[in-house]
Amino acid sequence: MSLSAPSRPWILILQFWVSISRLIIALYESIVICYQINIIRNWSSDESIILPDSVDVETFVLLSSQLGLWIILTFNDIYMSVIDFRRTNTFIGCVATQASISIVAIIITSISVFTRRGWAPLRYIPGPFGGQYQSYGPRFFLFTFPTALGIFYSVCLLIIAVFPAILYDEYVPLGQTWKSNTKNFLMGTVGPHMNPVLSFTGQPRISRVSASNELYAPGNVMSRFLSPVLFRRVSPTETKSYAFTRNLFSLVSICVLAFRTITALQKAQNQMGTKLTSGSCDWGVISEDHNLALLLAMPNWTAMNRDPLRVTVAKEEVQLRPEQGREKVHCEQVYLQNCASNDIKYVHPYHRVFSCQSSVSLKDYRNLVDPVTYHIEVRSDANVSIVNKDMPEFWLSNALERLSPPKGSSEIAEDERRCHNPFYGHVAWSYMPSWRLNPGYHVEAEAQLTTRRFITSSVIRDIILNSEPEYSHTSLYPIIESGTSALSNYTVATAKLRVTLKPAYAYLPNSAMYHNIDQYSREPNSRVELCTFIQDYRESSIFDVLGSVGGLFALLQAAHVLLFGRPMLWGLTGAKLITPFGIFGACGSRDFRRRLRERYHREPTRENPETLRIGAFLRDFVIELGPADLEPDRSAVVSSETLSLSASSTGLKEMTDGRTSLLPLEAQKSSNFEKGNETPVPSHEQEGDVV
Repeated sequence: MSLSAPSRPWILILQFWVSISRLIIALYESIVICYQINIIRNWSSDESIILPDSVDVETFVLLSSQLGLWIILTFNDIYMSVIDFRRTNTFIGCVATQASISIVAIIITSISVFTRRGWAPLRYIPGPFGGQYQSYGPRFFLFTFPTALGIFYSVCLLIIAVFPAILYDEYVPLGQTWKSNTKNFLMGTVGPHMNPVLSFTGQPRISRVSASNELYAPGNVMSRFLSPVLFRRVSPTETKSYAFTRNLFSLVSICVLAFRTITALQKAQNQMGTKLTSGSCDWGVISEDHNLALLLAMPNWTAMNRDPLRVTVAKEEVQLRPEQGREKVHCEQVYLQNCASNDIKYVHPYHRVFSCQSSVSLKDYRNLVDPVTYHIEVRSDANVSIVNKDMPEFWLSNALERLSPPKGSSEIAEDERRCHNPFYGHVAWSYMPSWRLNPGYHVEAEAQLTTRRFITSSVIRDIILNSEPEYSHTSLYPIIESGTSALSNYTVATAKLRVTLKPAYAYLPNSAMYHNIDQYSREPNSRVELCTFIQDYRESSIFDVLGSVGGLFALLQAAHVLLFGRPMLWGLTGAKLITPFGIFGACGSRDFRRRLRERYHREPTRENPETLRIGAFLRDFVIELGPADLEPDRSAVVSSETLSLSASSTGLKEMTDGRTSLLPLEAQKSSNFEKGNETPVPSHEQEGDVV
């Protein structure tokens, strides 16, 4: 056993660069948190601003602890990156202190990531139409990503600090390990009889380490990597300038391929298009039952210094039995439940829903004339003229298609679920423009039907199975005005909204009818009833990316082979134009390598110094001779006769000396590698060939 631990300089380089990286994160986080604390203090002192994310003492304590942690990490990493290379046996540089700092940093930063207190505070800004909540201060991702990096760097430094206690326990007792300096372990300057005495200033290192070595280490690694990449050549045949030009072309081509792959993958995963089509009304593709609800968004008349308006809605519905005629009922407003006054005022102040229990099947709708009609009246109680900005906004929505609220932890989402915001879960008002009445006029309007379809299946499932995507759908009701008539004054506005559920934009079917116009003309009654769909589609897939990148690679490879006669990866990896075994050939077993040597290697002789049976190798792995190849039995005979070729090579040489060769000397020399596999010529043929 040696008296001192072995040195591991690569871990010392890793510790240096991880400390530098965490130092940059600590400086950034210190500045951002100082700015965030200042912003929160300024807004919390403003009484006109309502902060739903209550800025309490706990929030300030958590932000202050984060600020203190990042400041401590800043000074600690500066010390470990500069001073610790010159002085040892200090309290701050020992293993116990560095491990404790890393553990505390991991705990505090993890709590801040999971709680996110003070990271995304909201303020309520009043407006003419109810106002909205806005986040203030730095964006949320400006905290999340750097803090996650800080956690990762702290974990790495903790492992590097505790690493000597586990690895060098046979060299240094455990009690001395926690007092020793990490760099002493990594430099191999500790021993079992060394008992360090710690102090604040420590003592100079006997073997001083220069931080410049660690500073230049990544550059040295890059130079060792780039040198063969940019200057790989066949020396001395090829010059460095030629090799640099060829390999630079390969490197630029690889970068272009990588950039194209990344951008194409992003587009294939994130981009979806929307198209408007018309097709047959298949149940399951569209909603058969429609429980209609009239959504109403009231303007903030208080903020506009206007008197409120009174809105009344009545529903007139055709009964299924003719003798029952039409039934007209007043629609009831859905009031908020279980809500405090502050919740009603600030969370969803001006949304209303009128429910008339209009639940009718689409099959029945197609057999009725104007089955449901809404009579809407907006009147000024103060008997003053109404202007357009005073008018409420209307939407129609299917209550059976309400989406369940997502499971979240924010306080706004909790209030909305607890108070049952009437608009929450209705999708129609998010995808349809609002409809307003015209002051001083009576409006005749029609509510049609279109179906919005959203892709719900995964892109992997659609690509592997090559199938149509799975969709979820929701019903939208475009409102089309058909006529207006003037009223006596501008203190009232009325409307008659007929729900016909006719397919909106039903002039967009495919071209089958155009190409088969004769058949459709002879059978006019066989026309399929159409429905309108607005559906998503994937603009590109992974296979499109592979085709695009593969085509670009083929073009660059062809250009490289045409210009330089080598494959594009030759300069980067040394890959030859013909590689029979590929990458997995380097992982072959010893038995496989032995069989290759026995099959394709030979002992050199004075007449044939080649050690490789290149002819047999090419026939087995590269060249297919087809009809020119030998029979299997004949090949076995040739292999046995090849063994006796060296014994008769002397006599063969004497005969060939009398021949007149038609090949130049260089060709004869280059063809010597085939002699080991040639078939011996019979003696009677040799005699006939001698001139």
